[in-house]
Amino acid sequence: MKRLIYFTDTHIGAGADAWGQQPTCAHLLPQLLSRLREWLIRNPADLVLHGGDCTDAGNADQRRYELEFARSLPVPFRICLGNHDLRRPDSLGGWLSECREFFGENATSGGDYVVDLGPAALIVLTTRWQRQTVAPGFHWPDEGVMWASFSDEQYEWLENRLERLRGRPAILAMHETLNPLPPRLTGLTEAIHAPPGPHIQRMRDFINSHPQVRLVLSGHCHATCATRDGGCVLLTTSAFFEPPFQVRVITVSEGQIEATIAYPIDIGDLDVRIDEGKRWSAGQWEDWTARIPI
Repeated sequence: MKRLIYFTDTHIGAGADAWGQQPTCAHLLPQLLSRLREWLIRNPADLVLHGGDCTDAGNADQRRYELEFARSLPVPFRICLGNHDLRRPDSLGGWLSECREFFGENATSGGDYVVDLGPAALIVLTTRWQRQTVAPGFHWPDEGVMWASFSDEQYEWLENRLERLRGRPAILAMHETLNPLPPRLTGLTEAIHAPPGPHIQRMRDFINSHPQVRLVLSGHCHATCATRDGGCVLLTTSAFFEPPFQVRVITVSEGQIEATIAYPIDIGDLDVRIDEGKRWSAGQWEDWTARIPI
């Protein structure tokens, strides 16, 4: 049995005006990460995966901050880069050179890699960003709407890795979400936060044609939600720098992947506000727990 702790969207270095579903708590991030570390000591795991937007600007100072935190943990740490982690043209190179341990020895030049989780494998993909006037690449300039995409080379690499698993189930991690947030979660009349651009459907089609992929983990939308596409469960998770500071616990055992929600932070003594109108961002029961046969 293997135990994975997943959290996302810490936005190290963000200002007080950072976007969020709930009021953001960038000013509390040192305390939040310290308490997460203490929780991990009390709740051992085999791996911690950050789901992306680890930093807000993807610069060297913010990468060093994350590196120091990761090295202080009692468990190996990996990262799935998000759009904010790639805000500079040189961000990807900086991550892969300064923080190589976050990706493992066999990562591709784009930061894709595989982690053995015993009965299953974790496959991590770095999202490319583009729009009609900007070619796809590992740079998110934060100017206008950028589309998430994956290159032909990434699809070939992913296909190859799935073949090497010889039927063993896979957990896929990417920062961008594949489905919008549904009305049953938000209470609104229409779905929101639909991923823009024409390329997401290609990844959804790929997953539907590869039943080995049993679970997809994403961040980006700052909300906890579960959706299903065929036999695959897709889980998004709320931002860790917003209350209620959720993490996911993924337990991989023979015959089953189980995902639950945990709350490492006691917010009773913290200066935090809750937007009552968006309490839905923390999810509902069906978003917190998933049991996936493998």
